[in-house]
Amino acid sequence: MLLFPYRSKNPPEHIPYATIGLIAVNTLVYLCTSDSFVEIKRGIVEDFAVAPTNLDPLRLFTSMFLHGDPMHLLGNMLFLWIFGAALEGRLRIPYYLLLYTAAGFAGGLLQMWTEMAIKWDGPLIGASGAIMGVSAAYMYVFPFARIMMFRVYIGLGRIICGPAEWLSWWVVGYYIALDMLNGFLAQSMHLRSGTGHFAHIGGFFAGMGVAMALRVRRDSEQLSEAQATRASMNNDLGLLSANELETILTAPTENMTMVLVYCNKAIATPGTVGEKKALKMIERYMDPLLEKADPLWVAETLLKIPAETGSVPCWFYLKLAGKLEGLKKFDTAAYMYRRVFDLDPYGPDASPAILRFGRIWETIYNDIDMARDAYEVYLKLFPDGPLAEEAEKGLARVGGPKVVAPIHRSATIKRTTLDDDDAPPPPQPHSAFDDLADETRPREENVARRAHSADSTAAEQQTAKLVVPNPFAADPE
Repeated sequence: MLLFPYRSKNPPEHIPYATIGLIAVNTLVYLCTSDSFVEIKRGIVEDFAVAPTNLDPLRLFTSMFLHGDPMHLLGNMLFLWIFGAALEGRLRIPYYLLLYTAAGFAGGLLQMWTEMAIKWDGPLIGASGAIMGVSAAYMYVFPFARIMMFRVYIGLGRIICGPAEWLSWWVVGYYIALDMLNGFLAQSMHLRSGTGHFAHIGGFFAGMGVAMALRVRRDSEQLSEAQATRASMNNDLGLLSANELETILTAPTENMTMVLVYCNKAIATPGTVGEKKALKMIERYMDPLLEKADPLWVAETLLKIPAETGSVPCWFYLKLAGKLEGLKKFDTAAYMYRRVFDLDPYGPDASPAILRFGRIWETIYNDIDMARDAYEVYLKLFPDGPLAEEAEKGLARVGGPKVVAPIHRSATIKRTTLDDDDAPPPPQPHSAFDDLADETRPREENVARRAHSADSTAAEQQTAKLVVPNPFAADPE
């Protein structure tokens, strides 16, 4: 039976620059060292290939980039792409190149030792030892990854061929078993095969050893199944379920799009369990979300979750709102500042949040009443705060009275109210600052309910974004 792998259903964790670079270098070297692209020049083999008579580290290295003919090159580069792309993402480039080189050296040394044992002195060329090491490490790290291949079976007077799908440990195990069988048969018969079987064997064990020594995280069968589904969907994350995305995200990722798609799908599930899972996922990736994700998408995702359900740390909302202001998304930034106030009015992050909230109302929307209320709230909550002077200046600009008595939070759960200790509690405290809460909270809850609709399709769940209601008279943009 012959197997011809052509695809791995295991998307890489990032663009495999090193694998692409190795393929490019090997191809370029062949184009420069071949005779009319048909076969390698004899002089190149004599000068750069390794053999038992000229065994040295430099030739071991240069021989790894030489190939005899186009089919030799194509086969090696195909295997390198199938097994190298995902492995590079898991190891990262430095360790990946270390493994590749170590496997190439180990394969070359074992091949030379076996050839000296049977007194052969022929040259060794090709990257197959290094690539077999990459394949072995792939088998160790992704044992349940699915490999698609074309299978040819010859027997009983007929030929059976067609596509097949095997687990990676079956595919790599099949090839190393063939190498061991053919290699030891050739060794016992003192024959030299045209294939460097012992270079493959040496590369295999070196690659496996390096992967085990590095203690590389290995994928479970469940994770590999989810990755195979992702590959079958052409990496369209919107077609994956929340459970499949959650399984993939059990492993660390740099893909913030995947994180946000998962969060929105989790929020869309009925009940608060999905919302809490989304919050937990956002908290896990707070720093990369701030650095790499679209701030508006992140903010809209957070605003779909009612404050009563839970929250991420307030500093995250604050930094996100600052980024939104830089993008001139002032309405969403105002909602983020308000969320900080709702979550922890006396916390350290509430101080700049309230002041920035007032500045948006004053300078962007020219709403003097709302700005005045924000500055007054700041001075009552933080009379000696670091931004108290700025709040006093703002209050003077909008013509508000000087604030004297601080106020304290009353013991409520669902929403924040402010009571003055020095005055009897009014029947119903009310201010423009409270108006925003009255206006935004029902709308946020409505958005959450709409997101929970069971009639939403997978594609709609992926692309649907919260349109934050704009309560302002004018659009600043």
